[in-house]
Amino acid sequence: MSGVGDESNEDDDADLLQRWRDGDKPAGDRLVRRHVGMLYRFFRARAGNQTADLAQKTFLAAVEARDRVPDHVGFRPYLLGIARNQYLMFVRTAARRPPIDQATDSRVAGGGPTPSGAVADAEEQRTLLQAIRALPFDMQVCLELFYWEGMSRAEIAHVLDVEVNTVKSRLQRAKVRLRELMIELEPSSAAMTIEDLDRWASSLRKQVTDE
Repeated sequence: MSGVGDESNEDDDADLLQRWRDGDKPAGDRLVRRHVGMLYRFFRARAGNQTADLAQKTFLAAVEARDRVPDHVGFRPYLLGIARNQYLMFVRTAARRPPIDQATDSRVAGGGPTPSGAVADAEEQRTLLQAIRALPFDMQVCLELFYWEGMSRAEIAHVLDVEVNTVKSRLQRAKVRLRELMIELEPSSAAMTIEDLDRWASSLRKQVTDE
């Protein structure tokens, strides 16, 4: 996303968060602006025109919780943990089936654009993004945060509220299932390896984060 969030890391998140807690509102504003783009990417792919509303609710919840961010957890995974909870509440409120371990492409995308469309020119990349949207919700989140947000397994574990070993196994299972889905969507992908998936997904990172 161009021009929205993801500002330079001149001051680290922990420093800005502490200054915010100490009453420095501009520091809080900078911390929020830094991560607006990340939140929009997270919600736009699955909530469509509700993206701005969900992002605002997430930031309001973060303001209320700023004094409760654990010292060992970075602000970014803490914020995405709130975003995940906001999305799940949105799904329940909309009387949709809870997406974890069940959601499909049409159910999760919510009618909005994926982090893809205009940016994925190569056929295998379009197929890859379509296959990601057909994964269960938390598998999608694992892959997106790992490939496109550059998060560690420990950070992803906080977002999903699971153990690090669970993230490791979920990432592995997600990659295997992703390959199966790609072959279903495009049989010519049968020769593709997990390493190919890693390369294609990683190659989309700059395009997705710049969208």
